[in-house]
Amino acid sequence: MKDYDNGFDLNELDDEYSDIEVEYDVIYVKYSKYSKLYAYLIIEDVKVGDMVWVEGKDYPLEVIKKETVTIDKLPVPYDNMKYATTKQPVEDKLIKILMNNPILRKLEKNVELIGRDSVLEDLAISLNKKRMRNSILIGNAGSGKTTIVEAFSDLVKDSYITLGFNVGELIAGTSLRGMLEEKITKIFNDVLDFNENNQMKIILFIDEFHMMTKPCCSECVPLTDILKPYLTNSDIIVIGATTIREYNENVRKDAALMRRITPIYVKQLSDLAIIEILDNFSNHKLGKNLLNELLINTKSIPNTSNPDISLEVLDRVMSVNEILGYEINMNLINKEINKIKESYEILG
Repeated sequence: MKDYDNGFDLNELDDEYSDIEVEYDVIYVKYSKYSKLYAYLIIEDVKVGDMVWVEGKDYPLEVIKKETVTIDKLPVPYDNMKYATTKQPVEDKLIKILMNNPILRKLEKNVELIGRDSVLEDLAISLNKKRMRNSILIGNAGSGKTTIVEAFSDLVKDSYITLGFNVGELIAGTSLRGMLEEKITKIFNDVLDFNENNQMKIILFIDEFHMMTKPCCSECVPLTDILKPYLTNSDIIVIGATTIREYNENVRKDAALMRRITPIYVKQLSDLAIIEILDNFSNHKLGKNLLNELLINTKSIPNTSNPDISLEVLDRVMSVNEILGYEINMNLINKEINKIKESYEILG
């Protein structure tokens, strides 16, 4: 433990220096559950009545007493003392934001990403800008946009916290313009306050971003009109995702919005990359020739994209194999592909 006033380690003290007086500011906090007082070494100025966060505790405690003592008068052995701070830990602030804004969800998924290095690079470049650090991923449904954001959030997790923003939940049950504006303004103000006061920053991931460009009721303005002032602030970071069709029909027509957000195209993966993804998903238990045939045959399923549809077919045949014991071969694969096609034809 370092003495912050004198700059040396108390653990290095020996008898030769026992006459040196080292002064400590010590606070006493009260655990109401046990009605006991505990002493902590402080690293910031506090006064009686302040609420402080103590190392290892996720709730604030009130300062009951404060005094300056020397090493020979410490209330507890110095190696058993803990730090306290007047600053709320980042995790506690994040929990508060999530509790106050239930449409937000923390992205916590460590995924292996194949063939997307250029997209990750483009996201990193956008994030590193000094102004308008926002971006939008544009690609076919099922091309892996959400997986890309999950992988990116893991890459930058030491400096950024990625929160998923559910547009559907935001809109649900909101029929009045004022209510909707209040909801979204509160979210962005909370995130802005967090980012302005912490080294760790929040990234907001808005899937189905095109929904933000459409009025949600007869009296409502598009949510992007509310967003635009925030998107010019470097302390607000948004990653959106949408399909090519929705981008062309809704997003790109708003020139003011497009000045504030960088488009990043998510192109179709190569067949080799998709086969590698399928091989990893199957734990390398199936031959690549079989996976290649699976990929070729899934391309006949209309209105779908890879790798999503190939992963879906592979997942289904592996489940059949585990539950019913059927061998995974092209007959089984084609049977599941035909089931999917029939469902699409019936449901339109």
